[in-house]
Amino acid sequence: NGDLSATSMASSSTPSSSPTSSTKGSIRVRFADRIDIQIADRPSCDELLDRWYSPSHKHKFRKALQRTARKLATILASKVEEDKEMSVDELIECVGMEAFLSKGFARLMHEKRKKHSFSVLGEYCHQQQLGVRDDDHLAKVSKLSSKWSRERARNVAVGYWENLNC
Repeated sequence: NGDLSATSMASSSTPSSSPTSSTKGSIRVRFADRIDIQIADRPSCDELLDRWYSPSHKHKFRKALQRTARKLATILASKVEEDKEMSVDELIECVGMEAFLSKGFARLMHEKRKKHSFSVLGEYCHQQQLGVRDDDHLAKVSKLSSKWSRERARNVAVGYWENLNC
C-alpha cells in the first residue's frame, strides 16, 4: 500500500549542465535531466520517532534559539546603551544569529528566501512548459532574485572581518 506523501523518496539522475561560456562572470546552474520517484510504504510510528525529530524536540530547539537570540539582543542593546565595544567572544556568539535578532527581520528573511525559490522554480517551470532549456537565463533570474541576500551576506562578512581582524 504505497503512499505518495511525505514518505515518498525522490532520487534524481546525475545532474547535467549545458555548456556556458568561459568568460568571466558566467554562472553554471545544474538540474537533473530526469527525476525518479520511488513509492515507499508508510513507516510505522516507531520508525518515524527514530528518524525524525519529535514535535517536542522541535519545540525545544525553537525555544533554545529564541533564548539565544534574546540573550544576544540584550547584550547588543546594553553595549549600545553603554557606548561600549563588544568583546571578540561576544561578537563570535553573534555569527549566524543576525536574522534572529528581531521578529520582523526574521520574517523578512523568510519571505525573501520564499520569493527567491518561487522566482527560480517558476522560471524553470516556465521553461519546461515552453520546451526550452536556458541555463544562462535561469542563472540571471537567480542572480537578480538573490541580489539583496548576497549584498547583505557580504556586508555581514565585511563587518565581522573588520571587527574580528581575521
